[in-house]
Amino acid sequence: TSQGFSYSSLGWLSAGLSLVFLASNYCWYVGLPAKSMSVGEASAIVNTSPAFVYLLSMWLLHEKFSMHKTFAVLGSLAGVIMICIAKQTPHNKLAVLALVLSALLYASYQIMFRKYAIRSNHAPLVLVNFLVGCQGLATLMLWWIGFVILNFFNVETFSLPSTAQWKLLTVNAVLATGFNWCLMLALSLNSTLSVALATVLTIPAGEAYDMLETDNADLPLLSILGTVMVVLAFCYQAIVEYWDTRDQFELVVCHRELDFRAEH
Repeated sequence: TSQGFSYSSLGWLSAGLSLVFLASNYCWYVGLPAKSMSVGEASAIVNTSPAFVYLLSMWLLHEKFSMHKTFAVLGSLAGVIMICIAKQTPHNKLAVLALVLSALLYASYQIMFRKYAIRSNHAPLVLVNFLVGCQGLATLMLWWIGFVILNFFNVETFSLPSTAQWKLLTVNAVLATGFNWCLMLALSLNSTLSVALATVLTIPAGEAYDMLETDNADLPLLSILGTVMVVLAFCYQAIVEYWDTRDQFELVVCHRELDFRAEH
């Protein structure tokens, strides 16, 4: 193809990315129904992914260690921990393990997409759309077999959804498609760590849901402080990346001016 992908490599890439993303989502849905855990707490655990993204980016993307990035990640993790311990409720260990695994797989997906699909900064929008579509096709054509396997071993018993469930599934599919497209676009324009920290902002949304839809309307002070720390960590990373990007841009402009003067 024009972007340097052969048809076979594009097929393997789409299959691999879609499988990792599907596994991450499955682990999320395994951990979410735990009665002892709220949506906000589950979202907080899953959003430990920036730590995994930071470590994997240094290992696989060969990004340099940065004290500013480390500070942002630690601030975000501290906020997540504060939210998790705020309600002091006993948690299902299997649910927590599934959510942590979901965070690790989600971080791996972001790194894989950046390393093997995008390959460079500022990828064209048409490439992002094409890759998202290829992953959807791979999921539809290949990974339906998961329904059969899980049903056969009675892990997840399959049955046709009711009308109300079809409506919820449709809404969920539309929202997930929009989220995935925005995620791929963000990964093509920004660093993986900035995108990971941005997704942590779903924690305030989860906390708001708990307040509106559950009987536990009281939000502990520690949970509020944790949410504030998560938001501040993202803002700090965004400012740091803005200055780094501006410095790099100014350096490129300066080099081009010197080359122009040397030629003339």
